[in-house]
Amino acid sequence: MIAFCIVTYNRVFYNTESYTTLVKSLQKAGDYTDRIYVYDNSDESGWKIALERNTEHLRWYFHNASNPGLAIAYNTVAKKAFADGFNWLVLLDDDTSVPTDAYLKYTSAAIAYPHIQMKVPVLRVEDRIFSPCKFFLQRSVMVKDLKAGIYRLGGYRFVNSGLMIDYSLYIAVGGYDESLKLDFLDFQFIEQCKRFTSHFEVLSFECKHLFSDGETNREKALIRYRLFIKDLKKCKRYNWKDFVGFYLVDYLHLLKLTIRFKTMEFFKERLKSNSKAV
Repeated sequence: MIAFCIVTYNRVFYNTESYTTLVKSLQKAGDYTDRIYVYDNSDESGWKIALERNTEHLRWYFHNASNPGLAIAYNTVAKKAFADGFNWLVLLDDDTSVPTDAYLKYTSAAIAYPHIQMKVPVLRVEDRIFSPCKFFLQRSVMVKDLKAGIYRLGGYRFVNSGLMIDYSLYIAVGGYDESLKLDFLDFQFIEQCKRFTSHFEVLSFECKHLFSDGETNREKALIRYRLFIKDLKKCKRYNWKDFVGFYLVDYLHLLKLTIRFKTMEFFKERLKSNSKAV
């Protein structure tokens, strides 16, 4: 049985791309089981949702105004969904749209290759493949084309949204690292999964994903950068390639922000963080 986890932030879940398209996919398959779990990280003052409306297929909803991050959201839903008897969990960002045949194809894949414990669709941002991607020195290398099939986990990475993971693997890994709030969460989780499995499956459908790295407000970008630094410092390094890779990720990101905002504030923030304990 497959459960779906949607994590939202300052959006009414039943109006999001993920929820509306997923409901259509379930209904097309003739499935009316309540199998959607929503973890709401909205931190706006006075946030409240009318749950009596538009909640087809919703099994569980939880609002955490403290916004503890994605890892806690995923782990909380996983624990509840697996206790409810589901043995596969699909993770979805609130801005990911799934096609109408997504549920049928997730189900078929779970039956056809149950031993492949991680399965992902191709995720597109506009006209390019965003995930899965090739991976080298902690850097993503986008691919132009990716066929459905089974791939070695070692040379690829993929984001959380769209991932379907088997219960036993999730438990073996210990879930997502709750010390990470947002950045590097997906790739660090895959590093842990590599200890228990060697392959993943690319499914025969594509999802559309809204992704923006174009923050124009300097103060908001500084706040976001502070979170980036905290997560970066908490990432596990297993070999020299990881140390080199994270060094490159760190300073290339810093350089990009400095050029975009034409300020040394980000360098100052980075230097300040070196003198602080995480």
